[in-house]
Amino acid sequence: GQRLPNGYTLNDYKENDMLTFSSSELGCSWIDLGRYGPFLDSDLMYQSSFDLKNFVWGGMPCEYGFDMAENLNGRKCVVDITDNFSGVPHSVAKQNIAMNVNETGGSPTLKQSVWSGDVPGQGVHYFFHTQFVGPLKQGEQIELLICYSESYADIRDRKGYGIRTMGAKSDNHFPTYLERQHVERFNMIEEVFNEIQSAMEIHALTELLVDINENIAERLSRFIQDLCEERQNIEAPDASQIVALRRLHWLKPVLSRKIDFMMEHFGCIDPIARQCHENARKLEWSSWALLIELLEKNQNIVDRKGCNLLEKLRVEATEETCYELQTSLLFPCNEDTWCGVAADLIQDLCLAVAKYSWSYVKDSNANLFVAFLRLAGDAADEIVIPRSLEKLTFSNHCRNRYQLNNHDILEQWPQKKCIFAYSSSSATPEKGIPEPVVVNELMFAKKDLNQKLHKEWYLCRQVIFVVNIFGEKYLRHMWPHDFRSLCNICGLPCLGTVDAYLRQEMRRDGGTGVHPFYGADFDKTYQFGNVLTAPRQHRTISSKRTLSDRKATFSKPVFWHIVVEGLKKLGWTVKLGNRPNDWYLCPPGVIRGERKFRPRVDFFDSAPLVRECLETDDRYCNQTEIVSLLEQAKECNARYL
Repeated sequence: GQRLPNGYTLNDYKENDMLTFSSSELGCSWIDLGRYGPFLDSDLMYQSSFDLKNFVWGGMPCEYGFDMAENLNGRKCVVDITDNFSGVPHSVAKQNIAMNVNETGGSPTLKQSVWSGDVPGQGVHYFFHTQFVGPLKQGEQIELLICYSESYADIRDRKGYGIRTMGAKSDNHFPTYLERQHVERFNMIEEVFNEIQSAMEIHALTELLVDINENIAERLSRFIQDLCEERQNIEAPDASQIVALRRLHWLKPVLSRKIDFMMEHFGCIDPIARQCHENARKLEWSSWALLIELLEKNQNIVDRKGCNLLEKLRVEATEETCYELQTSLLFPCNEDTWCGVAADLIQDLCLAVAKYSWSYVKDSNANLFVAFLRLAGDAADEIVIPRSLEKLTFSNHCRNRYQLNNHDILEQWPQKKCIFAYSSSSATPEKGIPEPVVVNELMFAKKDLNQKLHKEWYLCRQVIFVVNIFGEKYLRHMWPHDFRSLCNICGLPCLGTVDAYLRQEMRRDGGTGVHPFYGADFDKTYQFGNVLTAPRQHRTISSKRTLSDRKATFSKPVFWHIVVEGLKKLGWTVKLGNRPNDWYLCPPGVIRGERKFRPRVDFFDSAPLVRECLETDDRYCNQTEIVSLLEQAKECNARYL
């Protein structure tokens, strides 16, 4: 037979069933399992394009993306093996071994046997090694598992598994899902679009979004036609495609503003800008009202995964509309703040907004007004004659949201829900502050509990207050006149009583004086209402270099709201440069422009350099105020990174 490099042939060897395979043995090493990606030219894209695609497809592409060590036209790029029509891996990627490798997810019982690595000129490859699984006997089978460490932590949070999710809630908890999605929308506007600096990049982005839009819009239009013609055995689109088309529609004005900004400040070439504007206009879809109407008539339509299309669209409408109302509607659908009746009312109102505001409908304002009053009346009926007291309960943490009499009782029952009842210490209980009553399974059947229910408070704070927020936003010109109609239909014609309850401010800090998330300056940091201005979360799997670089800086909100604001109080100043995004952070006594002060040594123009200076420079690292400031910033950064 053919001779091996050592001069022997295979016939010179005898089989030994007792031998094991180990990567650490002489002559053995890593086994290349093949390429993970890219496979197609379209698999390599700018980071900004990937972030937008990931947002459009609800986070699905990030489960498969990889950061690349190489750059694309000088800009950071990502390997994306998902297609534009579904957001899941394309057919070519599915044919490779790497697609079948699962992750350990932080489980102590699962052992890593696969590692990823960049191969110059070839992309990302997977490699097998027996470091943790030990020597393998002949015929022994093990599952190929890779460990992504913290790189997939936010995805595990959303799905409800992994080490970091202990105590955290998954996206199955709807209020938590809303908060995370609001972070995503905030990041799209404040982070991703701000990082696009070249005409080539914005053009590539618009081409990508148009490609996604055209495929889905054609599919949805055929679906609507089938419903209108009442055909049999209609093939429903994926619910994720409806969500993707809506998010593309939502991105259109944001994208147009970015194109105009680049033309003005970066000299974007006019033909490219015109093409980008034309691409942005293609993201509009005008059949939302018809789609919602048809789905309301066919409420049982589900996609191939069993997801109800109307319910999925209702969720998306709630998320988008609550984002628009973020400065007035705090903590939407959260059981700490809203009872079940109010949470359902919020979602119903959001779907009404979608039906009459997402696309042109004749007499849309009049129809929306009627819908608001009808929904308010239905919610009021559930309070006046409750079919289920459970729909009127709050979580135990409601004491941190509202002014309540005798709220200390909730601390004795930390896991129990409560309802708000008339206060026994008030001379006019129907006009006073309510007090919580802890409920359990047995108490739900008691009739006197219904009699104790503080219905005036529920009607004002859980119905009228909510509907009024929607009315002022979407029926601005006609709403002041019709506020009395809202009160009448809810059974509270006395505007004095309504006004008294509506003037009671919601407690954001639980009465402790400690504001959540980003320290004491709540109103300034939370200028966008209940949006958690968390760091931008790249959901791609990073190499060690990229991951360490990412941890070496603070997120944008943490850097500006905590670090910079804290340094300003210590005498530091921020000077603006000649370009819109240029800034320089100068310590006390340092004047940019004077020869004796050196850039990036005495004053700084990037967040990583500022952090490195504060942590290592002897001039600052030992100052008590700066040490305390860094600890606060690191705590906030770690919470969401």
